[in-house]
Amino acid sequence: MLAAALVAMAACAVDDIPDGDSVDADPSDFDAKADGVSGTSPVVLAMIDGAKHRVLVQISTLADKTLLTHLRDAAKRGVDVHAYLAVSKPAHPASVLAGEQLEAAGVDLCVVRKTALVGFQIIADDTQLVGTKKVTTASKVTAAAAAFATASAEDVSGTPPSLGTSDTALMLMPESGPGPIVSLVAGAKASVDLEIYQLQSPAVVAALIAAEQRGVTVRVMLEPKTVGYQNYKMVAAQLAAAGIMVKATPPQFDSSHNVDHAKFMVLDGAELVFGSGNMVRSGLGGNPAGEFCNRDFWIRDRRTTAVAEARGLFDADWNRTAAPGLEQLVVTPDNADAKVLALIDAAHTRLYVYNQSLADDELEQHLTDAKQRGVDVHVLLGNQPGFGGAPPANQPAIDTLEAAGITAGYFTTHYLHGKVVVSDDAAFIGSQNFTSGGLGKNREVGEILTTTTIVDALAAQFATDEAHPAP
Repeated sequence: MLAAALVAMAACAVDDIPDGDSVDADPSDFDAKADGVSGTSPVVLAMIDGAKHRVLVQISTLADKTLLTHLRDAAKRGVDVHAYLAVSKPAHPASVLAGEQLEAAGVDLCVVRKTALVGFQIIADDTQLVGTKKVTTASKVTAAAAAFATASAEDVSGTPPSLGTSDTALMLMPESGPGPIVSLVAGAKASVDLEIYQLQSPAVVAALIAAEQRGVTVRVMLEPKTVGYQNYKMVAAQLAAAGIMVKATPPQFDSSHNVDHAKFMVLDGAELVFGSGNMVRSGLGGNPAGEFCNRDFWIRDRRTTAVAEARGLFDADWNRTAAPGLEQLVVTPDNADAKVLALIDAAHTRLYVYNQSLADDELEQHLTDAKQRGVDVHVLLGNQPGFGGAPPANQPAIDTLEAAGITAGYFTTHYLHGKVVVSDDAAFIGSQNFTSGGLGKNREVGEILTTTTIVDALAAQFATDEAHPAP
């Protein structure tokens, strides 16, 4: 089922696909078998299919297509689904992509190196499977669920970086972990406005609910359809039940393959927090198995113009009105294409590019032109394996760039989801994949920054990642 769905997705042009589910891949069993359940068990499948509220499951592999299909279907109908997987060694990129797809379907996936849940199989609602026996004793099920929660808990010990004199700061994922984002939400005193493609990090959801409960006005806009799947229903219901105002993102971005792919929030009307990552475990560094964490970038920004523009943009999208005038923000479909290309064209000495997906002929030409005028151009792209021996989705771009003398390749130490351009002493960070959707059709948000510490940190990280591209 999974492979069939992926083949169907491949029929869409890559540049129409905005996020991590962008290509077909057959997640063959590259990972060592671990404790957990199998999709071949009719008892397990029946428990998943009958669940109305929650599923907590330890899976043995991401290659079990039958099991993954049933888990996705449960999440689609609004069940709170959490999966736990132990892989003893770094996984193949196809398995990492399968994990991204499971998250895109609304399943919270925690991947570790060694299981802390020996013997745990599955809990569906208030029933636990122990061996071949179903257990409904409340105390036993509660204890097992608590053990699952402890084993899969996100590390929220990190704190936000200092803003300094520039009123901006960089948060690098997965190194920063979910702690800074959770702390920022926890520190809100009056309002939290969040517009996000994908939200299901248990720690972030809990922080939003806690904010509402202490009297903060929380508004959340969620994309109603992640590509190929949906993750809206369950999270929206969970937030609404806590009193949080929830809306789907603007309908104008739900035509064809377009989506609201932005990732930004405004805190107390005074701080903008935006980035390239989704608020899921992989996007916030919540997986101890590092290849299942994304290379992503977030920015804190308290500068007056940026905050005012973000506040106006959120309100416009919330009220379904036209976007306000924009000077500082890089926003799709309003100005992103022109601003990103101008940044590339302004480079005289160096261009370092991270992106999950590069499928835009015009942008590739601008990179080639930069190389021809003597700029040192380097590109790292996400490895999204093809199905049935087909090349990875980004291989045509790499071939084009290498033919022009540009250093280009894949980065797989973490799943490369970031979207960054370092151009001399300026840097772009945003939610835009370098595709027609990301640069021209979706709702996307980013900025071009000139803070020396941020630009230098991005350049240094690029050099490190380029030197160590694999786990």
